[in-house]
Formats: sequence, structure tokens, C-alpha cells
Amino acid sequence: MKQLSADLPEIKEHQEDKMNSVTFGNSTIRYRVKKSSRRKTTQILVDSSGVQVISPSKMSENRIKELVRKNSKWIYKKQLWAKEESNTKLLFKNGSRVPYMGRMY
Repeated sequence: MKQLSADLPEIKEHQEDKMNSVTFGNSTIRYRVKKSSRRKTTQILVDSSGVQVISPSKMSENRIKELVRKNSKWIYKKQLWAKEESNTKLLFKNGSRVPYMGRMY
């Protein structure tokens, strides 16, 4: 196993770790880009933790930004939905039934 030399420069930030943004109306959509040499298509993930774009490694940053811009209305709606879902609290009372995999338990 090779040992790393202390003389190597410190890696500050990978391109994939950088936060990018696109303006949609009065709001800003912030997203992270993750590139993969195994991907052939681009995937946009939206959840309560944010927006992530997973794309082929050869896809340019401008192309990714344009893709996010074209899908900004959909992304914005999904962000609102994810925010609402994360604020939803379930209250369980003794003896209440819970739906699970299509059945009530």
C-alpha cells in the first residue's frame, strides 16, 4: 500500500461537490451535480435534503444547467411537495390501524 506524501496539495473542492443554482421566477433552485462514468442518462433527484443531478461524466456543465432550467417548474413543485411532506407529522393513538403494503394493520 502506498503512503501519501505530506507534500501533496490539499484538495479543496471537487467539481461534483460544488453547489450550482438556477433562477426560477423569484426563487433560486440550488442543486448539486454528481458525474458518473457509468451513467448514460441524466437523473434529477428532489427530496427534503435538496436537488441532485446525476449525469454522465462527459456531459458539460452548461448542458446540465440548461436541463435544470428546462425542468425548473417541475423541480420547484417537487421542492414544495418535499417541504410539505417533511413537515407532516403522524400521530398514533392506542389501537389505531396503520396502512402497510396495501393492508391495514
